[in-house]
Amino acid sequence: MASKLSSGVVALLLAGTTALLIALRPPAWLLLVLGSFALAVLYIVARAFHILTEA
Repeated sequence: MASKLSSGVVALLLAGTTALLIALRPPAWLLLVLGSFALAVLYIVARAFHILTEA
């Protein structure tokens, strides 16, 4: 149950952030920085989840 809730929250945040970025039309370099940051966070969360569920 908690997994579905957290997945829903993440999806909602992702959709909201995407809509906001489309509406604001920031410069390309800012999108590149934000995309790199998002991928780094995704990697860290995936590794942490993998380590927690490995045991």
